[in-house]
Amino acid sequence: MKTLIRYVNKYIIENDCKVLGMLQFCVAALALMLGLSIPEKKKQPAFLVACGVFLVAAAGVLAHMIVKLAGYCKADAVVEEEWTEEEWAAEEAMWPADEDLVTGSDNDVTDDDFEKAE
Repeated sequence: MKTLIRYVNKYIIENDCKVLGMLQFCVAALALMLGLSIPEKKKQPAFLVACGVFLVAAAGVLAHMIVKLAGYCKADAVVEEEWTEEEWAAEEAMWPADEDLVTGSDNDVTDDDFEKAE
């Protein structure tokens, strides 16, 4: 079982959110098909079990997400406090100025550059 979990974790890490989203749609469609195939007499107990599983899983996922987000915010606050003025200046120098983003910089390729290359 641990090997299967390891393979699933590796698959999740190697794929992006689009693939994982499609996988979730497949699982949801399978759950819907199974739900529609349940006899009428057993639908209410199955619904209650499904609601219970959903609530437990959603609570776990939300708690995990809140803890992770709180950790990210705390880590960002620590990093920001430790940076010196020189480090901030070096970080800002890596990004283009706002004017360059709007009007373009001198590094942009123009039609003249293609003509010169020919």
